[in-house]
Amino acid sequence: MKNAYKLFLVFSLLFLSNNPSSAQSILPKFVMRVVNIQTTNPGGTGGHDSIMKFEVYLQQINQGEPDVMDFEYGAGQFAWYYNKGIQSAGSDLVFGLFQDECELPPVLRPPTFQVDSLNGHLKMSGNSLLHNTTNFFISGTFPGTKILTAKLRTSANAFPLVPLNLRFKLDGPFNTFLICFLPYTRDSVLFPNQGLAALTDTLNFPGPTPVYTVESGGFVLPVELSAFKSDVNKNNVTLDWITSGEINNQGFDIERSLSNSNEWIKAGSIDGKGNSATPESYSFTERLNTGHYNYRLKQRDFNGSVNYFDLRSEVVVGVPSVYTLSQNYPNPFNPETKIDFELPYDSKVTILLYDISGREVKKIVNDFRTAGYHTVQLNAFDLSSGMYFYRISAEGTSQNFAAVKKMILIK
Repeated sequence: MKNAYKLFLVFSLLFLSNNPSSAQSILPKFVMRVVNIQTTNPGGTGGHDSIMKFEVYLQQINQGEPDVMDFEYGAGQFAWYYNKGIQSAGSDLVFGLFQDECELPPVLRPPTFQVDSLNGHLKMSGNSLLHNTTNFFISGTFPGTKILTAKLRTSANAFPLVPLNLRFKLDGPFNTFLICFLPYTRDSVLFPNQGLAALTDTLNFPGPTPVYTVESGGFVLPVELSAFKSDVNKNNVTLDWITSGEINNQGFDIERSLSNSNEWIKAGSIDGKGNSATPESYSFTERLNTGHYNYRLKQRDFNGSVNYFDLRSEVVVGVPSVYTLSQNYPNPFNPETKIDFELPYDSKVTILLYDISGREVKKIVNDFRTAGYHTVQLNAFDLSSGMYFYRISAEGTSQNFAAVKKMILIK
């Protein structure tokens, strides 16, 4: 087929160079665009393969201008580079078409296509119609005529998370993409059924002029964060994050470490939205003692792969300025509840539990505690339902503190 293209290209050159009417005509200019690069089922879930898909449009950008020649579309031969990293080890890539998603007449649609995994090329060719005419012309209205919708599938079930990085490849001895037309002028046929013209950006001959563009995109990370921040209110740390889009997102694990440690622990988890083309907001809150912390999000796909997002700033929980005893929570409770207290200084702390008659029934805390935020848990499985009182006594540097609150046990 390539030899045939070369032969007809030579005929075109000879004819155009010897035809005086062609010198007075303006050749058409075209823009070829690769757009709408997207991936369906990126995780390869449900036993179905991932499919990467893109569309190719051709638009004549000087259509309707005075003395511009009309070129009837004949066939196309295209080639693209792609990022070979989308191919998992030991897997194959399969190239094909969505034939029903094309604006060319069926007889003009490319019948052959192949993937060259070794060199990272995608190739597509169409049969020329040298002895047939269809009166099919490329549109001059943006975005043009959709000349093909291509698909790329992996035998590995799912593509690795890397960009497709699709870009045009100048191919063949003429270093060109060959877009074949049966050329017509507005007044008469130049050489119907006898020759071809080709788009090229390197040959110095009077052929239609192309411009090639490929939109950025291809495969993106399944989740992209547009914001990730923290807020500290006393010892309450709140993390807020926003995703700009989600693909196959099962959820997030919130992981925390001390600033001087590489040991991460899971602080909590939140379900993701699965697939979403709109921004999604998330929030997580926990209580911590005084210290310096780092946070990160562990994003999980349904296919088991993970990605990490680090909180850029360190979270600092400072030392409280005054002694405080908080109300237990939950309250009422059965049979467990928690009590928070704050110490501005290192202190000897005692917390005692009394029944309604004033009798001491349990010693909750009786030890030395460092300055900071503290939480203790009370298990009242051995106590009867009723109202109780808990009292804190703290002896710190030059200060003493005492406070009493009540709680209700319901069994």
